[in-house]
Amino acid sequence: MIAARRTIDQLRKLKKRASPLEESFAKEFSAEPENEITDEKVEKLVDVVAELPPRDRIIIDLCFRQNLSSQDVASILHLSVGAVYTQKSRILAKLRESLEKSRSV
Repeated sequence: MIAARRTIDQLRKLKKRASPLEESFAKEFSAEPENEITDEKVEKLVDVVAELPPRDRIIIDLCFRQNLSSQDVASILHLSVGAVYTQKSRILAKLRESLEKSRSV
């Protein structure tokens, strides 16, 4: 619980300094060659991640920035491994949806 709360505090402090997300999400969002990662896309992604609820940001931080396994994330957050996979999948779906909306605007 302490680690989770400290992660929330760090995320609040680093709200706009989340540039390491570029590397973490590059694989996830650039599966197709035409989806080249640009500075503009990174800025949008950082903004979308900043809008996520704190618990979702913690999961993103632990899984992608800190590169922890789902089992490690589950033990830190006192969840089952399956719950971590499910939540991570839902969070990534939210991010994709938000990015698609911002692209069409």
